[in-house]
Amino acid sequence: MPFSLKRLRTALRERKVGSVTIMKRGSAIDVEQLRRDLKLSGDAEAVVVLALIGGRHHAVIAHRRPRTFVMP
Repeated sequence: MPFSLKRLRTALRERKVGSVTIMKRGSAIDVEQLRRDLKLSGDAEAVVVLALIGGRHHAVIAHRRPRTFVMP
């Protein structure tokens, strides 16, 4: 989605996300300031990827897959 603090905050709250890992590529956004500005509460975890695409900031909300270990 095109990035805006309000839109991202709303999307994360709808998903009841309280803990977020923020990753960025090509963006000058301060990750720690963004984390504070989101003011999240909830039980779910998510990963937010911020990217500069075509000169515009975009955000992708993802969820980590649990790691699976295969025993030899």
